[in-house]
Amino acid sequence: MKALIITTKGEFGGAQIFAKNLAFGLKKRRHAVIVAAGNGNGDFLERELSREKINFKRFYNLSRSFSPLRNFFFVLEVRKYLSDYQFDVIQLNGSNTLLAALAARLVKNRPKIIFTHHGLSFLDPHSKNHLGKFFLRLAFKSLLPFVDQNVFVSKNNLDYALKNNLVKEGTVVENGIEKINLLTKKKAQKILESKIGISLKNKFIIGSVGRLAYPKNYEFLIKSAGKITATNPEAMFIVIGDGPEKEKYQKMILEKGLEKKFFLAGEMESASRFIGAFDIFTLMSLYEGLPMTLLEALQAGLPVLISENSNGGKIVKEEQIFTLDNGGSFSRKISELMRSRELRVKLGLDNKKISKRFSLNKMADQYLKLFSYET
Repeated sequence: MKALIITTKGEFGGAQIFAKNLAFGLKKRRHAVIVAAGNGNGDFLERELSREKINFKRFYNLSRSFSPLRNFFFVLEVRKYLSDYQFDVIQLNGSNTLLAALAARLVKNRPKIIFTHHGLSFLDPHSKNHLGKFFLRLAFKSLLPFVDQNVFVSKNNLDYALKNNLVKEGTVVENGIEKINLLTKKKAQKILESKIGISLKNKFIIGSVGRLAYPKNYEFLIKSAGKITATNPEAMFIVIGDGPEKEKYQKMILEKGLEKKFFLAGEMESASRFIGAFDIFTLMSLYEGLPMTLLEALQAGLPVLISENSNGGKIVKEEQIFTLDNGGSFSRKISELMRSRELRVKLGLDNKKISKRFSLNKMADQYLKLFSYET
């Protein structure tokens, strides 16, 4: 079986980690796989794939763009590629990649078309780009009929899509991750110290990994950090990742006098290796599918504190969920976790057990069944 996996961007992000993991799983099962992304938007995915000698392709006209001309040329570009190099299946990630479904329909020996919904941002009431939401919804309604199989990463997302008449049916395949090559806490903190330029000795690290972008809601974390560090001077916040909101967040940190308490560590290769440096892992997303970084934190045996919209409500216990954008709820639960080492250890052990549900092998096998190939 020969598969083509397409994601909009090649930079660090949940969809890119998913694409990498699925490609690894397919190659392990001796299937041919090529992964493609848009041109010139980060080399995270290409670097990760090179470790397993998996071929990577750039589509010049693929981008997060509403440009009709560029989208038209992307359809032509994919059509030619699929005609020149025949595939049994293409698996798509990201709204703009849906145009590849149209391209595949124009090929003589067309592949099976799978589209994975990693989240439904354009349906979420917290999404601030109302015009963009309108056009995305229109695009989805127009292009999803060209897809053979709609896959959702959580039942919540599938139910929401059905309720909003986005699809008539779909399949849930939860994200899976490979075993993390986790660094020891001491080694991970030493590397982070070199990145942020300050000692982490005797500090309580509240950390996160993610794109510095509006949906991840790190603005809320910065706003909450001042109150938490005022009553817990040993607390320190570290976010691993990069993105379009970086300058805005840096400015906020300085304005709030948190430059010695809140650090943006930037993008780090194989970022999951460093989460063992954290005492608590946190996510405050406005909307999510099933966050890959959450699954990595669970596998690392960390206690977590996530917003109710991070879709962990069906996964982790109540002690680890706070009310979205509610500073009081977040601060209270962080303080409870900081006070009780016993609670943190218990939740960490529970989370490690839960993480076994989200294995890469399980995910790859489920996708192969959708591709109509048994393992």
